[in-house]
Amino acid sequence: MRMCTCHKFLDNIDSFNLGHIYLQQVTGKGYTGDPLEFCPWCGKRLQLIKITKKKKP
Repeated sequence: MRMCTCHKFLDNIDSFNLGHIYLQQVTGKGYTGDPLEFCPWCGKRLQLIKITKKKKP
């Protein structure tokens, strides 16, 4: 997953993604373009963040 740590990214990315999800549900066509490389709000290169799932005990 690629992320930026700027407050605008953290505050707004969910709303940004909802628009793409809604469009896919309505039209049946998903986004087929390149993934974002830069933050749309501050312009910094997005950092690759690894998400690890916790194992159940």
